Amino acid sequence: MIYPGNYEHKIGFDEIRRLLKERCLSTLGKEEVDQLSFSTDVEAVKEWLEQVHEFSSLQDTRDHFPLQFFFDVRQSLKRIRLEGTHLEEQEVWDLRRSLETIANIVKYLNDEGDITDDRGHMSQPEYKYPTLQRLTQDVTTFPAMIRRIDSILDKFGRIKD
Repeated sequence: MIYPGNYEHKIGFDEIRRLLKERCLSTLGKEEVDQLSFSTDVEAVKEWLEQVHEFSSLQDTRDHFPLQFFFDVRQSLKRIRLEGTHLEEQEVWDLRRSLETIANIVKYLNDEGDITDDRGHMSQPEYKYPTLQRLTQDVTTFPAMIRRIDSILDKFGRIKD
């Protein structure tokens, strides 16, 4: 079926997009919302609805889901591609906190339940939030970079003596 160019506006999808952007914690999230579009792919919509359901469940639990720090460090990283440039202290600190938040989210969502059956045999891992866990499958974390930054900056983000 072919939809008119103003279909998203007619069904109120632009209002959904606006409401989502108000809830985003970072400019990266807002940009992702801008990329959302109406879909007729039933399987994709089911997956998205399951992600929403899981995240809603996650927020209802008393578990500590790591959502502390989201900094957009793209401009800083783009700038240091030029030889002879460096990150400022605050930029390194923002990078470190962002990397740690991402690593903690990946770790949290990849936490497996009991993976042994009644006879002690290994079984398929059971994730508490499987559709959210699938989002983390291709996410790379950089624990060595976090450790290196920690060797340079103190717990307040200041350069150590």
